[in-house]
Amino acid sequence: MIVSLYTEIVKGSKIKKFLILFLIGYGVLVARARADEETRTITGWIFQGCLDNSFTLGNLSNDVNEGWGGETSLGYRFPNNLEISIESGYNAYSGRTNGFNSTWDVAPLVFKVQYGFGNSIIQPYVFVGAGIAFNVKASSPDGSLSDTGEDDFLDEGGFGLDFELVENSSFFVQSKLETDYTSVNYASGTTFIIFPLIAGFKFLLN
Repeated sequence: MIVSLYTEIVKGSKIKKFLILFLIGYGVLVARARADEETRTITGWIFQGCLDNSFTLGNLSNDVNEGWGGETSLGYRFPNNLEISIESGYNAYSGRTNGFNSTWDVAPLVFKVQYGFGNSIIQPYVFVGAGIAFNVKASSPDGSLSDTGEDDFLDEGGFGLDFELVENSSFFVQSKLETDYTSVNYASGTTFIIFPLIAGFKFLLN
């Protein structure tokens, strides 16, 4: 039974990775088809959503496995390649420790600023953000479930590429590092989370 469950988890991870890679390939192909056009046109209120995978560094890296989740945001893109947005999401991490079941879940709420370089169909960008991380740990060492939550300051920074698909949408891939300032009592200190692969779409609302 344990072997079967592990196999299903591995298969699930492969499917999620394949889906992200498929989205990347689709976005790149469409963007290349528009590469001969002049400049990007997305300006105004925007909504974006993405899928991601992540890994923890520091003390929690010995306790949890690779995480999966997603994020959505609502913001505004200015004509000078500047974006501001409010972003939230959810990432789940299964326990690595043998002997009891445990999970760690994070739901961030972040104010984010992004700046793009150039005005072509394919645009590199950098971003920073800060806000709150709603952390929840659940464990059941003896069959009884216990939850422990803690809300902490969180900041992030990263870089990516944005591929404009049509006049009112784009596809993006990015990587980032989050710092979740968990307490010593909660996670033996600050937790760093690396997001090596994030892929999603952005849509103009007006």
